[in-house]
Amino acid sequence: MTSPDATHVRALRQRLRAVARHVLGAEPAPVDDPAADAGCLLDAMVRHLARVPDTARAWLLLAAVASCYPSRDELLAFVHDVRGSDPDETTVRLLRTTADAARTRGTPAYELDVVHGGVMLSVDYCARADHHTGIQRVTRETVPRLAREHDVVPVAWTDESWSMRTLEPVEVDRVMRWNDQAHLDKVDRPRGAFRLVVPWQATVMLMEVVLPGMCEPLDCLAEFSGSRLCAIGYDTIPLLSAELRPPAEPDNFVSYLTVLGRAERIAGISRAATQEFAGAARMVRATGRRAPEVVEVSLPAEPPMATEATQPPPRTVPLVVAIGSQEMHKNHLALVAASETLWREGLDFELQLVGRAGWGSDELRERVDTLRARHRRVSMRAGVSDAGLSEAYRTARFSAFPSLHEGFGLPVAESLASGTPVLTTRYGSMAEIAADGGCVTVDPRDDDALVDAMRRLLTDDDLVSGLRQAALARRARSWDDYAAQLWDDVIAERSGRATSAAR
Repeated sequence: MTSPDATHVRALRQRLRAVARHVLGAEPAPVDDPAADAGCLLDAMVRHLARVPDTARAWLLLAAVASCYPSRDELLAFVHDVRGSDPDETTVRLLRTTADAARTRGTPAYELDVVHGGVMLSVDYCARADHHTGIQRVTRETVPRLAREHDVVPVAWTDESWSMRTLEPVEVDRVMRWNDQAHLDKVDRPRGAFRLVVPWQATVMLMEVVLPGMCEPLDCLAEFSGSRLCAIGYDTIPLLSAELRPPAEPDNFVSYLTVLGRAERIAGISRAATQEFAGAARMVRATGRRAPEVVEVSLPAEPPMATEATQPPPRTVPLVVAIGSQEMHKNHLALVAASETLWREGLDFELQLVGRAGWGSDELRERVDTLRARHRRVSMRAGVSDAGLSEAYRTARFSAFPSLHEGFGLPVAESLASGTPVLTTRYGSMAEIAADGGCVTVDPRDDDALVDAMRRLLTDDDLVSGLRQAALARRARSWDDYAAQLWDDVIAERSGRATSAAR
């Protein structure tokens, strides 16, 4: 049986060999003994950096030794040390520092691959979770298309959030084959079947909003590693509409914005989102730093599944669907209140709230339970598949999405692509989508306007028919279109073939 120490030594030797060719320009001849080989490699790289200082190569070496990405303070301390101290003394201090990092936030038993000049796609949440709305839908639609056309490496993060890693089999299913639902037949095992992944002169593309613990290593990576950082800019709701989000989220979002401030390019998912992130970029520029370029790459308008948009099957009672996670900024409470007003007027219809429960949804659940006790036709559905979403859109008389703040409003676009009219917000990204037809727009903060619009859509067949025709006449933009533009406008620059270091 192999001891943990022996496993760690062999893994350290492999990690050092993986980065040696990039730090030294060539990989030294191996030594049979793993510990001796690791010592020779480390000594050679420290002495090389003492002669030829290079912050990016210093970052790469620290990542290999510590089995996690370095912090800014750790990296700068090593860079200053290697330039002004005896190499042997520097090596001793380096081992002491990285031993602590490996123990507290590293994975010293694992080997490492270097992605040189390639593209890494950060998809951690989609890899781990079965949640599938908004950002997760974008990621799971886009990443398989990028992988089909280009050499890319989808990555998650270690549990310690200080290094990217390869995906495990069940995570590949979640990200790359979501609609097959193959991940439901597999059991999540304790982490173990992965390798650490380190970029070198590569592109790191943030497909999701990263968790707070990832911000510090990403900030250092973006500034010093020699790799470029790009991201999708979804929205700035935690900053501009902080009262609608959990108390800790605005502070966490500021850390995320700090990381984005070091990005090379940000792809706004709508004109409104692009303007929001461009404002953040202007603040970065005011500090004298190079600001990210913010470009608009609007999300598509495509049904959740490739089904033909047709007239819905007849229903005895009209159906109104509200698709989206049940969170405060989605404004579901106002929608439910408007529905109750119309039920009291004698209108008969069904309201379905489709999406997972989110922060602040307890009051919504209580309201729905109260209405159901009064025999109102209202329900809450979660865990609905793409096929189920398609069916909900197609069978609805109209969908309702009176959100207070959105980066895009994917349910608006999906409903229209399904041929179903939408009641939505008259400003921001939702107004952008509505401008091409098929929608009735209101100020979502005006309860009377919301009631009036719902009443018209429930009682005016000619209005609904005209909106349906307008929805079907809209110019289609597909997920293929989105993925191609995202690559061309944001990811492609300086990217090449993704290559992994020899194991």
